[in-house]
Amino acid sequence: MKDSKGSILSIGDRVKVRWNFDNKIHEGHIFRISGNVVEIDISIRKISISDHTKITKIPDTKRL
Repeated sequence: MKDSKGSILSIGDRVKVRWNFDNKIHEGHIFRISGNVVEIDISIRKISISDHTKITKIPDTKRL
């Protein structure tokens, strides 16, 4: 599955997601991808998103 900018999503990626439940942006980690549903662990709970336009991958900023 790809995010809103076309980046490929994989388990463990940090993402920002706009969640319809509270219409706020949350940051979390992907812990499961099943078909076109992405499950994300945010600080308060685990959420499921099927609309990839609401998910944006946060680039890895580690330096080598």
